[in-house]
Amino acid sequence: MFNWNLFNSRKDFYIGAFAESYSFDHDHHHVSVDARNLNRYMEILRFDMGFILLSDIVLTRADQHPVYRHNFGDVIWDVTYHLFHLDAHQRLQVHMILRQGESVPSITHWFPSARPMELEVINKMSGHEAVSKKLTIPKPRSNPNLSEPPYPEELSQWYLFDINHPLTKGQWELAVESCEGKIFQSTLASGHWKKSIEERICQKPFYATSSLLDQLSTDKSLMVNVTWAKTVEDYFHLKIPEKAQALRMIFIELSRIHHHLGVLKNISMDLELPDPAQVCLEFRDHIKFLVSFYSSRRLSLGPAFFGGLSHDLPPGWIQEVTSFVRSLEKGLSLFHKMVALHPLARMRLKAGSISAQDALQAGITGPSLRAAGVNFDLRKSRPFYFYQDMYFDVPVGINGDSHDRMLIFFEECRQSIKILNQLLENLPIGDFQSDSPLVELLNKPDITASEWRQAVSAAQRVWSSQYTAIEGANGELGFHLVLHPETINVYGFKIKSNALLLSNSLDLFLNQCPLVDLSATLASLDINSSFLDR
Repeated sequence: MFNWNLFNSRKDFYIGAFAESYSFDHDHHHVSVDARNLNRYMEILRFDMGFILLSDIVLTRADQHPVYRHNFGDVIWDVTYHLFHLDAHQRLQVHMILRQGESVPSITHWFPSARPMELEVINKMSGHEAVSKKLTIPKPRSNPNLSEPPYPEELSQWYLFDINHPLTKGQWELAVESCEGKIFQSTLASGHWKKSIEERICQKPFYATSSLLDQLSTDKSLMVNVTWAKTVEDYFHLKIPEKAQALRMIFIELSRIHHHLGVLKNISMDLELPDPAQVCLEFRDHIKFLVSFYSSRRLSLGPAFFGGLSHDLPPGWIQEVTSFVRSLEKGLSLFHKMVALHPLARMRLKAGSISAQDALQAGITGPSLRAAGVNFDLRKSRPFYFYQDMYFDVPVGINGDSHDRMLIFFEECRQSIKILNQLLENLPIGDFQSDSPLVELLNKPDITASEWRQAVSAAQRVWSSQYTAIEGANGELGFHLVLHPETINVYGFKIKSNALLLSNSLDLFLNQCPLVDLSATLASLDINSSFLDR
């Protein structure tokens, strides 16, 4: 569990270790380094200080921002590395300051998961846009002398699942190479639905961002909406009322259940068990009804309201949620008997295993990491709102295979029910919006330049960036936001998602996976193309 006393005591430790390079901003530790010392710092942080999880790497243009010019002079880029300490529950941002003529050094020998993130940073610095190419199956060599044994590549078979194949569900392309019915090599290609949401957000005012974020994922739109509102509120140190905090937690847990039921439905369909899949579908529709009951929209809360919620609960909404929770408890018990204990599920879901060490080196979080045996949940490690007062367990697996992941998704629905029951029984009374004058300013679309400068300066940020993350439905979900004191348009923006790390670790999950179990294994991973093509 996260401890603020330990967090504050670490400040003195980091000051002694990094001296003037260390700074503290809001609830994050920051260390600034240059390119020459990056690997030395990363080695110290990784092996001596225990920061073993690399969450993300973010690139920010620094030469046009007054904070960077004032602190570092001729800086061109800021490459920010987000690290997490699993035991001490500490989050650290390492800012590598790049000047003219310097390049990005690789840290893959300390953090293997950094490779795809580094490529993304390098492409942005060079102005090159990653172009998706259609996957093609390689043509293997063949031994022309039929009297000799065949070449090794002749013994394997390539399979291509294009974007129209039912296995890919219209999201990406997948090519796998198998030998004797088991996969030993795979390639996933995305970019077919490129939305460029991050680039489009940086061209608009921050209050116009919510409508773009709603396009990320219909399953996670509630979580995305709440996370975005919390990111802006954290930047401006704006605290929302207790009632708004509790209601946002209810929305987050409903979104988690909605997503998990979708994964369980897909697994049931792949196992050819249509009845439990229909049960999951009906409960997902009930959650959509609850959302539409509140906001008149079935897919999201609508534009996020900074400082709380846009409106209070309609009459009867709490009773509807309570009734839904009671019926969901019975439905999950039925699903457990029909699927989790089914011999077919135990036989077909043994594939897709990954060890705890490989999962940590890959940087993945969420159910896939917990199924491998690592007890890491941001609701416990970095609790927000009232999560530190909630009684719930973090389910952890043993084998890290598809069956364990299915059980994690199933058990997390039960734990979400526990959280919802506690919130519904102890729902705070009072206002659903903060009465701070800043709330009206942040939510109006015609902010003047002087008002914006005053609001940004009042936030008293040491750094111009804010990173806020929550425990998303399928791993850490966070936003890295950079604002400029002179313009209301978002200056820098990065979406942190687990999908990119899962897709780049696909070889680990599919190694020795039987070809007949490929669909169920992919369903248990739930690699969402919306977060790949952001």
